[in-house]
Amino acid sequence: MDIIAKRAGVLHMDTVKQAAYHLHAMEQDLNRKLFEVRLEKSILAHHMSQST
Repeated sequence: MDIIAKRAGVLHMDTVKQAAYHLHAMEQDLNRKLFEVRLEKSILAHHMSQST
């Protein structure tokens, strides 16, 4: 965001917006996948602790 603010005069704003939206969507997708992995890890850890 700082780069956009500093270089707004030389950047094509529609392209910048599209790129920013795409990056944000990718970040959300990766965060969701990370959440799923952490959730599965917690469930497996629970099962492992119950079986010992």
